[in-house]
Amino acid sequence: MCGTTRWPGVATAADLGPDSVASSEIQTDGVQATEVANNAIDSGEIVNFGLTNQDVGVLYAVVNNDGTLARSSGGVASAHIGAPMSGDYRVDFGRTVTTCAVGAVHGSPGAQPIGAGLIGTQYDLSDPQDVIVKLWNHEAVDSNGSFHLVVVC
Repeated sequence: MCGTTRWPGVATAADLGPDSVASSEIQTDGVQATEVANNAIDSGEIVNFGLTNQDVGVLYAVVNNDGTLARSSGGVASAHIGAPMSGDYRVDFGRTVTTCAVGAVHGSPGAQPIGAGLIGTQYDLSDPQDVIVKLWNHEAVDSNGSFHLVVVC
């Protein structure tokens, strides 16, 4: 058999006019990213909060003073590194973040007040998925503490 086989009841792009298919007629995950042209969808076509942080390139981690993860945007791991009171932490976002902007602030995972201090961030040169966070207390002495870390890509 030569040529294109056409299956009965299956529409092709040539059969469809503009706006002829409504969202209720498309199954969940029925359209893949490779099937959508660049710039074909704008903000007016996305339900409020219908995208995840990863969809829009915003990742976050809230880390407890012992290095455990309080909450995150998903796929994130964290750990205290170095000496017991070094104030050094590693946060692994599970994807390359070296081309992203990084910001961190002291902050408790809950509603408790926090003390003053300094905080610094840097990319981990040995692993492009990691961010190193360094904490100091108000006297600029190494100190453990909880913090909020945001990565925007």
